[in-house]
Amino acid sequence: MRRLAPRSGFALFVLVALSAGASAQPVQPGARLDGIAAVVGDQVVLYSEVDALAQQTAGAQQPAVSVTPELWSRSLDQLLDRQILIDNARRDTTVTATDEEISDEVDRNLATLVQQVGSEAALVEAYGRPLSGIRESIRADVRDDILLQRYRGRRLRAVATTPGEVEAWFDRIPEAQRLGDLANRHTTDPGNTNRDGTQNGGAYRNFNLRDLDPTFAAAAAALEPGGLSQVVESSFGFHVIRLDARTGDRISFSHILTPVSRAAVDDAAARALLATLRDSVVTRGVPFEAVARRHSEDPYSAARGGFVSDPSTGERDLRLDALGARWKATVDTMAVGEVSGVAPIELLDADRTPVLHFVLLQKRTPAHTLSLADDYTLLAEYALQEKRQTVLREWVDDLRRSTYVDIRATDRYVRATPTASTR
Repeated sequence: MRRLAPRSGFALFVLVALSAGASAQPVQPGARLDGIAAVVGDQVVLYSEVDALAQQTAGAQQPAVSVTPELWSRSLDQLLDRQILIDNARRDTTVTATDEEISDEVDRNLATLVQQVGSEAALVEAYGRPLSGIRESIRADVRDDILLQRYRGRRLRAVATTPGEVEAWFDRIPEAQRLGDLANRHTTDPGNTNRDGTQNGGAYRNFNLRDLDPTFAAAAAALEPGGLSQVVESSFGFHVIRLDARTGDRISFSHILTPVSRAAVDDAAARALLATLRDSVVTRGVPFEAVARRHSEDPYSAARGGFVSDPSTGERDLRLDALGARWKATVDTMAVGEVSGVAPIELLDADRTPVLHFVLLQKRTPAHTLSLADDYTLLAEYALQEKRQTVLREWVDDLRRSTYVDIRATDRYVRATPTASTR
């Protein structure tokens, strides 16, 4: 975002460079080089900012899609929503950020940028100013980000769901759509994204069995229409399959895919040590918890005797579809109380750090059709996410009524349909 008196040309770079997978996009022939797309309060949103977000969104789809007028307009909407919140956060005197917090965050951002371009010298050369000048140019944007997070977080922390709301949310989803909802949330199958950027719930229609991966085809062929498979491993990764219809050798199905990770740790010394530690648990009766506390290098679980929980929620019960393919490969064939062999996995941290491990399985809930009785925690999480999105949408719409907003990109902006605005 820019104030009406622009302070620098750096904020756009931060918007793009700090997003995973962002890359420079060529300027299309005839494209507008820049201009004011909208004004929010005393800030402007530039065409180049909308272009960058739209291109990043399109490029993140698998396969990549082109920037349509609808996608460009929804990107502008996202930037408008963000700036409306920032404008109101600035005016709320109870939302603050200290100079120390801002400086620390600026340092982290600069470190990320330096890592991306290779060195401080390369960053200075790219922007034609000393590092101190770059630091100062992004300080106001960092402050806005902190205020935004606190202003929005304070509002959403008050949102909660009751058991009745979770049940009502679950009842709204037809049985046939429940796997599709999970597929849209969790699958990494590139075929789940349509050319217009929408998702299809993991659905594939009228495929011949012989055209599918043999293992996948065998598992799908064994199902009755409406049946749900156990976890199936194919050459593409791990799947949960629902057979939707079958006519002869042609089937329609829906699935959730988690790919097999190729990142691996193969350290002979580490394997040997873990094998020795595992043997001490399995054959010598040393408590698993004691071994984990003394030897594990996972900072999240070692202090708790190897106990693994969801790092985002703290929940004790972990969903197999959220653990990753290598966790599944380790855990899927284990019995409760069994200790696995040594195997490579990715930790449940933000970086999915590749490591070697062995696992004690304490509890297992078999694959089953979603139900309130067995999956209340999971369903409550989904219901809360949807409620927070609804509350946020209504809140921003309400704030917009008292915030000056002028959309000037009338040559490109397409207003959202009621369906698109409520998704």
